[in-house]
Amino acid sequence: MGIVIGRLIVVGIREHKAKKELEKQLAEDEAQLQAGIKEGKFKVYTHNVRLDAVDKQPGEQPWPFRKNGVIDSILAHDTIPTLVGLQEVLLRQLLDIDSGLGSEWTYIGVGRDDGKREGEFAPIFYKPAEWDKGWDADHNRIVTVGEFKHKASGKTVVYYNTHFDHLGQLARVNSAKQIIELVNKNNATAVIGGDFNSEPKSETYETLSQSFADTALASALKKGPKFTSTTFDKTTTETRIDYIWVTHDIQVLESEVLSSQTKGFLFSDHRPVQAVLQL
Repeated sequence: MGIVIGRLIVVGIREHKAKKELEKQLAEDEAQLQAGIKEGKFKVYTHNVRLDAVDKQPGEQPWPFRKNGVIDSILAHDTIPTLVGLQEVLLRQLLDIDSGLGSEWTYIGVGRDDGKREGEFAPIFYKPAEWDKGWDADHNRIVTVGEFKHKASGKTVVYYNTHFDHLGQLARVNSAKQIIELVNKNNATAVIGGDFNSEPKSETYETLSQSFADTALASALKKGPKFTSTTFDKTTTETRIDYIWVTHDIQVLESEVLSSQTKGFLFSDHRPVQAVLQL
């Protein structure tokens, strides 16, 4: 019995020591995280949620079944001050997402058809507790823009959330040039995210890459799948058309393509993309 009790005591001491070491490591990790946030660490999350269309794609679930996956993914990855850019959001979807995220969140953005409530939105969601919003603007059918001050560090970033045309190659190239002009005109640290409907070998991608850094390439730490655009029934070849671009004064710490899987189906035909950045 004495030997057994002695062994139990030794095991107990080891477990206690391991617990203390884990608690110490967690405390150090949290301190490091908070220090990074104070210096301007933040996250950008972009996602084409797929509009609530009358005509469904093969394998597509109705929006009431998909919406929780969209909302839960945003909340699950909101671990540091985050700016969330969404695309293909109709008004009823916008209201669902706004309600699901809760009162801590708010957004900017208007419907592209009438500049108010009609057509698709490209909203930017953020938490006022983490960000002070300066000016904002909507350029019809091109981009939603907002200037945000990172409260913890006092640094400012301008976020451009966009959705390029899916049919016209010339339209996409011209949109890229217009965004470059806007960024140059504002002359500020900037993030450009969204669905560009353009693969890496396209003229649109090449145009943007001459002015900005693709976070998926600039990051030393890459996670998740390579491709961002899928179909609901996974019958079409996957592509990479969703990006987060940054001006060269932003440090890219991490890039990740996330899962769009929930409860046995996809909550969008695009995977969310996120990047951890340092101002």
